[in-house]
Amino acid sequence: ATTIVPKRYFEEIGGELEFRNHPISNGSFRFVSHDANLRVVLEAVQNHWLKTPGFDQVRFEKVPEEATRIAAVLSGSADAAVISPKSKAELDPDKTRLVRIQQSGEVFGIFGGMFLPTRDTYNPNTPWLGSDPLDENSVKVRHAMNIAIDRDAIIEKVLFGEADPVAVPWGFDVAGAPWHSDRWVPYEYDPDKAKQLLAEAGYPNGFETNAYDVPLAYYPANADVMQVLAGYWRDIGITINETTVEYRPTLRTKLVDGTTDNLLYTYTQPLTYSPYIYFGSACCFVSGGVLYHLATEFIDDKWKNEANKEYDAVKQGAIMAEIGDYIYDNYIGVPIAATRTLIAVNVNTVGEWQPSPGRSFIHYVAYAEPK
Repeated sequence: ATTIVPKRYFEEIGGELEFRNHPISNGSFRFVSHDANLRVVLEAVQNHWLKTPGFDQVRFEKVPEEATRIAAVLSGSADAAVISPKSKAELDPDKTRLVRIQQSGEVFGIFGGMFLPTRDTYNPNTPWLGSDPLDENSVKVRHAMNIAIDRDAIIEKVLFGEADPVAVPWGFDVAGAPWHSDRWVPYEYDPDKAKQLLAEAGYPNGFETNAYDVPLAYYPANADVMQVLAGYWRDIGITINETTVEYRPTLRTKLVDGTTDNLLYTYTQPLTYSPYIYFGSACCFVSGGVLYHLATEFIDDKWKNEANKEYDAVKQGAIMAEIGDYIYDNYIGVPIAATRTLIAVNVNTVGEWQPSPGRSFIHYVAYAEPK
C-alpha cells in the first residue's frame, strides 16, 4: 500500500524518519505528538476545507485490557473504545451507547506454514502440510479440523450474534459478487467424521501443535475465537498449546520470517473490496508478499499470470472464483464469520457519530459531535 506525501516537506525535514516523527497531511486534524506504542495526539484544523472537527483534540490511547477500556468509557475518562461482543452486557445504557460498524471485516483461522514447499522454512512434518499441501492426507487433516468446528455456535455464543457465517475466507463469500459461487456453503459440523478423517490421515490419536491467541486492537474477539477453535480441536484429539501474544511484534515477526509452521492462529481482516485486492497487496497470500499467511503454486499462478493481467472486472472475478473453489475444496483456510465492530461511546460526552461501513478501526472522528 502507498500514501501520497508532500515531496518538498519530506525532503526539507530530512526524509522518512523525521517525517514519521512530524507528519503532515490534508486531513481535518494535524499531528501533535506520538508516544510509541502508547498514544497519538491530534488537534483540529479550524475552518478545514472538508469539515472542522467537533472536538478540538483527539487522543488515541493504547489500552490492551478490555475491562480497563470499558471502565474508562463508563467513568468518562474515555469517550469511545472498541469492545468485544461478549462485553455488550457490561455497558450501562445510562452512560454508554453502542455504535456498530457494519461489514467491518472477517475473522478466519490460518494453518501456519502453508508456503511453497521449495521454501527453506517449509516443514513437511506439520500434519496439515505433509510433503505437499495438496497431498491426500494433508487435505484430510485440514478437512477434519474444519468440520470439527460449530460455526453457528461460535457466532451465537462467542460473537453474540454480531457476525454472519462465511464458507470461503478472505473476502470471497460475498453474494452477488463476480467471484462468488452459490455452491459455497459453510462446512457442516461433524466431529465424528473429523475423528475418522484424522485416523485415515495417520493421526488416530491426534497430534500436538501450537496456537497463538491474538487480541487485535480493532477486534479483541479475535483471541476469543481462537480459544474456542482450540477447544473444538482438543475434542477430536489434537493437543493445542496456546499462548496469548500481541500481533506486533510476536506474530508479525513470524509472518515476515516465514516461521509459522506448527502454528495455528486466527486473524480478523478489515474489509477489503475484493479478494483480488487482498491477495495482491503487500499481504498475505502470494509468494511475493511481504507477509505470508499462505502461498501455494495454484494461487500464485492464477493471481499473477491470469487475474493480474485481466482488466475486465467480470472476467477477473471469474478467475478469482477459481481460486475460491480451490480454497473451498482443499480446506486451505478456516472460514468463520463476517464481523461487525462494536464501539462503546460515552453518552455524556459524544453526541451524533456514525463511522462508515466496511472499516474496522475507529474512524471519521471529525464527524463525532460533542454532546
